[in-house]
Amino acid sequence: MQSSIVVRTTTCSPRSEGDVARTTANGIDIHYELAGPEGAPVVTLSHSIATDSRMWASQVETLASRFRVLCFDTRGHGRTDAPPGAYSLGRLAEDANALLAALGIERTHFVGLSMGGMIGQVLALTHPERLRSLALCDTSARMPPEMGPIWDERIATALTSGMEALVEPTIGRWFTPGFIEARSEVVDSVREMIRATDVQGYVGQFDVTIHHKARYIDSLSRFSQGVQRATCLFINPYQGAEVRQIPTAGLESRTYIIDNRNQYSQILSTG
Repeated sequence: MQSSIVVRTTTCSPRSEGDVARTTANGIDIHYELAGPEGAPVVTLSHSIATDSRMWASQVETLASRFRVLCFDTRGHGRTDAPPGAYSLGRLAEDANALLAALGIERTHFVGLSMGGMIGQVLALTHPERLRSLALCDTSARMPPEMGPIWDERIATALTSGMEALVEPTIGRWFTPGFIEARSEVVDSVREMIRATDVQGYVGQFDVTIHHKARYIDSLSRFSQGVQRATCLFINPYQGAEVRQIPTAGLESRTYIIDNRNQYSQILSTG
């Protein structure tokens, strides 16, 4: 692992502002929410780009009966600070590690979707002692070079026209026409999250995706220290997508291809 992804963790101090829980961790204020019984095993949920912790509402409802569920807004998203400049996966992983430390969470199951899955891979490699298990969902171990021009176009759109111009194109990529029509309340909530994303945070995260070229999946067999299980979930993977099993080294590794969110929540809740 390159030294460039190692980021100093600052002193953390949890505090509450009304119904909004925040803590200073790794030099920024991070918004988070906890649900479920105190003392239960912790599950940490890390969201995708251009969303925030609200995207996990359905999964929290399922998981909170058995687990202490931690949702947080990634740097640059939701109600977490969006400092200027490009971010890195190392910095985002250290944000997550610092948040866990601030909340006194020694170990957690970690679930990451898309960008959150990239964060989970680096967290597994840099702080394996934090993880009981790792679920990587619709994510990538690297970003192919041909995606660069596409990300450049999205960055330019955000900078010149704001997030509103990205709402419908993003919705069209993420949801089928049938789902948009049948579940308008779900899609509208995602529209709101995209629209509310800080432009600086969105642009800063694209440095993460564009430069995500290391094949972390080939290194994940090293993270077996204390980790019991690694799970990959793909929801209707696009044609030509490479579906890879995590190399095993004394840990249980599972891969699922699923087509609806009920299956998704069930797999997460049962392991």
